[in-house]
This record gives sequence, structure tokens and C-alpha cells, in this order.
Amino acid sequence: MKNFIIFTLTLVFFSCSSDDDITGLHEAENAMSIIIDNQEYISKNEMVTSNENCERLYVNTYFYKEDEIYFRFRMHLSTSGELLYVWYDERDLSAGDLELIKIFMAPNFNPTKTFNISNFEYDKATGDLAFDFSGTVFWENDNSEYRDLEGNINIASSENVNCDIAIKQLTYYSNELNLYSDFWSVTQHFNNSQTHRFITNNGFILQLHVASDLWDLSIGEYEFNEDSETNFVSLKEQHGDIIATQTPIENQHEWLNYLTSGKIILDEKFVENDEKIIAGRVYMDVSLNDEIVYSINGLKFSVGSTNN
Repeated sequence: MKNFIIFTLTLVFFSCSSDDDITGLHEAENAMSIIIDNQEYISKNEMVTSNENCERLYVNTYFYKEDEIYFRFRMHLSTSGELLYVWYDERDLSAGDLELIKIFMAPNFNPTKTFNISNFEYDKATGDLAFDFSGTVFWENDNSEYRDLEGNINIASSENVNCDIAIKQLTYYSNELNLYSDFWSVTQHFNNSQTHRFITNNGFILQLHVASDLWDLSIGEYEFNEDSETNFVSLKEQHGDIIATQTPIENQHEWLNYLTSGKIILDEKFVENDEKIIAGRVYMDVSLNDEIVYSINGLKFSVGSTNN
């Protein structure tokens, strides 16, 4: 869910942290150890920060070593440890061209395809944050060039930024399929029908197609099948070659369009931060080529009304 992205950015060249300063790493309140293509770098204190806003963590790190390299490494995570976004950029200071910045990204629509978070721990009360990371990011100008990153981050106290919006979210966990949304939007059509759109962090786009604003529909069940024209769910999955850019464009990718049948259950309506919110569940079979590939039982969603 990308409603707001708020993070603190301090763009200052600090003196470099020695690669072998292990004692200093353990004593630092905030610290990152990162291996980039087999070379280790350590950043400490002001060079490693994070803040929490609307159930999202925005982690920002920097490293500078005179006449060698300057890089920035950023990640967006959920407060439960779901990876949502990865950015790495670098300047090769030894080349003498300070204006040349290479930006590397995780794959569009599917950062978890090549990047992983593990051993995640976050204490909302204190802001203490720790996790390991590993994976590959790709140069946006030529995805055949990439960087392998691996390391860990420890932050003593993440800043908490007040969330003044209602959370719109999709979550589902099972042995065969996990879905966690990083983006929600709603489109109001000319006939007053609506499409609520969720983009997950692992390459799926799920859409709720409903006859009217969900706030105006009654609490209860709405069954649908492959031929339904309203009050149904569509699902598609990104596949094909990796594309990693700053601005993902859906039609540049290949997609598997699944057939679905099941039911939407509207459970409750409430007001949060002056927004009308509708929460519910989805139960459905997901098919491709006449075979059921996923059975989704109890996917949870919360969406906003356009009638606020």
C-alpha cells in the first residue's frame, strides 16, 4: 500500500568507515555491514537510519570512501518484514566522473524474486530493528549488469512518523501461495462500478470488480464464476524476463491471466482517520488451462470508499 512514502534523507559526505573496524561496528547504535560483489563495507550511526510510517519501514544507508566509492542503499519493508522495495546507487569516485550515478533496482512488481529478507526483528515500542538481507539488483539502463548484495542492518531506534490515513491492504498466507500488497488504488467507472486494484510484492495483481462503491453494498457474500461481469475477482501473475526500472510499466511485462470462481465476503464497514473503510475476505479457485493452480481460502482485504 503506497499512500505516502516518508523518509529522512541526509545527503552528507561523512568520513569513511574502515572495512576492518569490527569493534566500532558492534559499539555503534546504528550499523550496516554489506558485501557488494565480494567487497565488504561498513556504515555506522548517522549513515544508517530508518523511520516507520503507516505500517511501513523506510531504511536508508550510505557509504563514502574518498577517491573510491560512494553508494546509497534503501529498502522499504512492512513492519512484519515483508520486502517491498530495493534501491542501490553508486558513484565510482576512482573514475573521476562524479556526475555518473548508476542506479540498480530489484525486479519490477516482484522484488522478492531476486532479493530476500531474513532473521527480521522489529519492536514497535522501542523502534529497534534488525534483519539480514541478500540478493541481486539490476542496473536500470541495462539489466544485464547487476550487483550482488548481502549483509545485515541493526538500528537502535527507528523514528515513528504519525500515520494520518487509513490502511488499505491485502494479505494472504498459505503453504502454496503468499500475497502481500504494496499498492492499492480504486477506479470509479462511468456506470458507477469500481475496480479496486492491489499490486503485491511477489508479482501478482489482484482486482476486485464491484457494481458500486463497496460502502453501498450490503454486508454478506457475493458469489462469482468465470463468466461474472460484476462483483468478481481477477488475478494475474507477472512472468518472463526480469525488468528493473524506477518506474514500472505494466504493459512492458508478460502476464499470466488466471480464471477465477468463488465468493467475496464483506465483513465490516468502519471509519478510520475520517476515511470510510470496507474489510472483507475472498475465497476462490484460481485456474489456468482448465487446471486449478491455487485455492485461496480467506484472503483478507481492506479498501477505501470514494464517498468520503
